Amino acid sequence: MLGGVNKVFVVWGNGSQNNAGISVGNNVPGTQDGTKGVLDSFQWQISPAFSGMATVGYYDFKNNYKWTFAGARPVFHVTDYFKLQFEGGYNRVKAANQADAATLTKITVAPTIVAGRGFWTRPELRFFYNYNKWNNKARDGVFGAGAGTVAGGTAGPFANSTNGSTYGFQAEAWW
Repeated sequence: MLGGVNKVFVVWGNGSQNNAGISVGNNVPGTQDGTKGVLDSFQWQISPAFSGMATVGYYDFKNNYKWTFAGARPVFHVTDYFKLQFEGGYNRVKAANQADAATLTKITVAPTIVAGRGFWTRPELRFFYNYNKWNNKARDGVFGAGAGTVAGGTAGPFANSTNGSTYGFQAEAWW
């Protein structure tokens, strides 16, 4: 499909398989039986100059929380050794015992040195700049005061703010 692959995953868990290894952070209350979800992941390679990946999903951790998310990473391969990656994402987590949902939106740009063209080509050395925006519920606690906070809540590096930026380098290689 467009030179790539589309995968759809369905998740259902009960008993010891309930949490499916998915977590939204520290201090998350235990889930009840009946986790279910769906995720669609689409990776494309339209041409040697343009590739990317997009993901959308929904999980329902029965009697605990619901998580909806979407993200995309378009990649422009400028040369065989340099590509420019962008990423946008959205997360919404609604705890069963809370009135409001927590939301987080992110935008990233990553100039990348790479050993060839292609979405999965490695090794990569990326410089990234990331801007994040979250609401008061995400800052203060998805599951109540201080439980399931974004960026450490009010005690974290962004204090009472509902937005912040990060930057740095990432290296990725496969053997």
